[in-house]
Amino acid sequence: MRSYPIQSIKRREQGTIIAVIVLNANGNLLDISFENRRPRRLHEKTKEIIKNYKFPKPPSLIFETKETLKIKIPVNFILR
Repeated sequence: MRSYPIQSIKRREQGTIIAVIVLNANGNLLDISFENRRPRRLHEKTKEIIKNYKFPKPPSLIFETKETLKIKIPVNFILR
């Protein structure tokens, strides 16, 4: 599941994708967006990884003043 996208390997695409996720009080994923625009294939792979991850329920203290939690997640893609 965590394999590097084949087309990205061929094109030597690498870098850090900054995913911005939004969770609700139960830890359910509500939204995924990205701070950087390219490369698209790495965004797709990042989205796949995040959607398959089971986030823990955040502490209830966080939701005393807001309904959702926004988190930035850096995902590094490095060719070796």
